Amino acid sequence: MTSKSRETRTQWRHAPGTDETYQFTWTKAQGGYEVADYKGQRTIWPRRGRFITWYPLESSEWAFSFAGVSDEATICEFASKYGWLGWQKDPQSQSTNRDIDGIEEDVRYWLRASAAFRRALELWESLRSGKDSDLRKHVTHRPLQDLYPHSDLMGSCIEVTAAGVSNFLYLRDILGKPKMPESTWKLNDLRGPVLHVLTQLVNDELEGSVSLTMNLELRQCFRPANLRACIWLIFLHVITGVRKIRNCELCGGLLDVTDCRSHKRTHSRCSGTERTRRYRKKIQAESSPSTREPRKE
Repeated sequence: MTSKSRETRTQWRHAPGTDETYQFTWTKAQGGYEVADYKGQRTIWPRRGRFITWYPLESSEWAFSFAGVSDEATICEFASKYGWLGWQKDPQSQSTNRDIDGIEEDVRYWLRASAAFRRALELWESLRSGKDSDLRKHVTHRPLQDLYPHSDLMGSCIEVTAAGVSNFLYLRDILGKPKMPESTWKLNDLRGPVLHVLTQLVNDELEGSVSLTMNLELRQCFRPANLRACIWLIFLHVITGVRKIRNCELCGGLLDVTDCRSHKRTHSRCSGTERTRRYRKKIQAESSPSTREPRKE
């Protein structure tokens, strides 16, 4: 643990009203992970080497890369950086013993988890942009006759689509009575349906996966059950404003500026890369024959 990380956690610990989620630790295999066949399934297993501990909630940018997990190669890449997603309620119960049922994580589990996170991220990005054109990509008002052509149902529903999966929100039940909260939305409302589905996704993922406890200083502490819950807790902090996020001006990726200077606009790694690029360009320009001064005879 670096002195900077230790200092950051100390500052959070004494910050009044701060949720002490940073104390959550997770382990990852130092040698990385690989996919292997186990009991007829493709599962994720660590390579040889010891496990090391890290603090996932000290930053948030890494969690959004989980949306890019789409095949075995990207699963191994993500797991090698951050560890298993975790089946168990207690992160310390992770084991490399292949004879223990329920410990292994199969590829299908990872792909379902990343697909759900990708859906939530797409919806949040459309809300974050604040543009109706982005929201219309996800929201469609459809008459019930389109869904049930052989029935006598009247009225309409709202289809919210993200990452190729649709949720149907019905404005009225079978008896024609209004359903809440959809019935309170204005005609052709776009933001309300997206917020509703996004709330459902986050609640489904975090229910039973994050515990609320009290520490000795009588401050609440949220502890995720595993890395998957940690990813969704970070996402919850971002969409509710607990963590401040903006886009890096150089790479366009998400930049966590929660505890940073107000004028921070780029990742530290991007700033270093840009300085190196400018320096090399300057050296190249100075050494170019066209820029050299003519030799005086």
